[in-house]
Amino acid sequence: RQKMGRWKGICKKVMTLVLVFVAHRIDVSVGTTYVRDTATIAFITSELISILENAGMMGLPIPNVLTRAVDVLKQRVEGRDTNE
Repeated sequence: RQKMGRWKGICKKVMTLVLVFVAHRIDVSVGTTYVRDTATIAFITSELISILENAGMMGLPIPNVLTRAVDVLKQRVEGRDTNE
């Protein structure tokens, strides 16, 4: 069971790299860097949120500002904007 989780994680990372590569190729064909940069920033943000969540589960103190920012991002991703 643990092996399957490891393979799933590896496949997720490989797909992330593939998507950034595809974004780069789109940018090369269009002559910009916007798509690649956007994809890269999105993946970096996702990983930072994951790191913060894991640090919180380990009991490390997380500043309230970061905790609230993660909550706002999660709500927006799930389609529940707090401004409505």
